[in-house]
Amino acid sequence: MQTKHNSFFRVSKLRRTGLLDDYREEVRYDANGNILNYIRNGSPEVPDSAKLMDSLTYKYWANTNQLKQVLDDAGYSENYWADIDNQTETENYVYDAIGNLVQESQRT
Repeated sequence: MQTKHNSFFRVSKLRRTGLLDDYREEVRYDANGNILNYIRNGSPEVPDSAKLMDSLTYKYWANTNQLKQVLDDAGYSENYWADIDNQTETENYVYDAIGNLVQESQRT
């Protein structure tokens, strides 16, 4: 596992690899520890032939740590049948006045 840290010694990038590309992951974080991007391979049907499962981009409500939307590069949606597709709602997550998640618009 490889990590990169920011000036506050927080993880800003994490990359998990093995001998094979199977289940490879790369995660990037902002200064508050929120996930910005998450890239991962899935389980291949043929060993050492992993395909990209997710290329996620996380969007947050302005000036908060509250998730607003998760985008997945649609070009990879056919690689795995159980993969969750792109969230088409631009405001997928709704919070109450004190910051509790009260609704997820698009559940699978």
